[in-house]
Amino acid sequence: MTQVAHLGRRGFSLVQVRLKGATGEEAYRSLRPVARQCLEAGGWPRLIVNDHAEAASLLASEGLPPWGLHLGQGDLPASRAATLPGLAHLHFGASTHGPAEWRAVDGACDHAGVGPFRATATKGDHARPIGLQGLEEGCGLLRAQGISPIAIGGLGVEDADSCFRA
Repeated sequence: MTQVAHLGRRGFSLVQVRLKGATGEEAYRSLRPVARQCLEAGGWPRLIVNDHAEAASLLASEGLPPWGLHLGQGDLPASRAATLPGLAHLHFGASTHGPAEWRAVDGACDHAGVGPFRATATKGDHARPIGLQGLEEGCGLLRAQGISPIAIGGLGVEDADSCFRA
């Protein structure tokens, strides 16, 4: 059982898989059995591929399309990724880290990460933390564009209430 299947069994309906440093082909080979497991479990949990548009397109060509594709600032823009075979109907997301990025989210995105909320040891190259005030500002700017915000970066259970309010 993969970690994604385990999370699905624990009730997580949506799982993003991040394979930093992997090539598109390596990501595809790693994601293929995971996507198959999700499909065989009735599409549960739904899968978001992080960064790898090529891998998502290859999965879609095999009838294993992910639910979504999350793209960072240095990745293929969502509007271009949406033109790849099998990806037009995915949910696209982006990571955003400050006012300029909050105002310039690709129109193909229906959601965007806002953060990092605070510093985290799991991602050493993160942007400067934005805190609660930055999260509130970013969420407001994204909602004004019809984009659903998602708090990201250094979050803990103790942050749930304030982040949901933001």
